[in-house]
Amino acid sequence: SKLAKKRADLVEKVRREAEQKAREEKEREREREREKEREREKERELERSVKVAQEGRPVDCPSLGPVPHRASFEQGSAVATVPPYLGPDTPALRTLSEYARPHVMSPSNRNHPFYVPLGAVDPGLLGYNVPAIYSSDPATRERELREREARERDLRDRDLRERLKPGFEVKPAELEQLHAVPSAAMDPF
Repeated sequence: SKLAKKRADLVEKVRREAEQKAREEKEREREREREKEREREKERELERSVKVAQEGRPVDCPSLGPVPHRASFEQGSAVATVPPYLGPDTPALRTLSEYARPHVMSPSNRNHPFYVPLGAVDPGLLGYNVPAIYSSDPATRERELREREARERDLRDRDLRERLKPGFEVKPAELEQLHAVPSAAMDPF
């Protein structure tokens, strides 16, 4: 009958849905296991890299004397595997770590491609001698600023006086006629 057929179809549909849910649950469980395994593998890899980095790091011992100077441009892989950073080694991160290391990218470092010895004073670089600017006395800087403002004010005053010479201050006769009081005949009101 139709009713028995519908019931059988419904039972079959419910059974298929239950099987599908069971398969999906098993798949999710497998995925969780795989994810846990990946996490364990990452932790093992991290521990190995930390151990290698710690073994390769020079020991800072005062009895051995000064620590030898490190090369300014190390291999990129050695830069990004330093223990505090726990991520992939990419060119952008290598560049950032180069900039983050103190004084490596400073032009005062002899190994830098744009090295400028401090004794060589180029007139173009004089404007960038910031420590000299801020090491001077503030009162001196303030006095120089006031003097410069006074010179600029004098120049502006001279320029204004030059423009307003005695011959140009009085209106010419032609202008007097233009501005005369209009007669009653010309009054528009």
